[in-house]
Amino acid sequence: MDIPALRELLETVLTRSRAFDGYRVEHLFPRIGQRTLLLNARRVVGKDGETRLILLAFEESTVSAS
Repeated sequence: MDIPALRELLETVLTRSRAFDGYRVEHLFPRIGQRTLLLNARRVVGKDGETRLILLAFEESTVSAS
């Protein structure tokens, strides 16, 4: 999955901070259409200060029109 807004977020915010919560991303998926995602992330750092992994949680928050 290639979501440019997510990539930008990970490259900018997580380089300055160890976590973020409730970040909204809009993305047009080829098969399912436009979706709004809420993202939470945590950067897991080792004793040497290096990032070991990044934990991401996605929640779809798209509101469908009735």
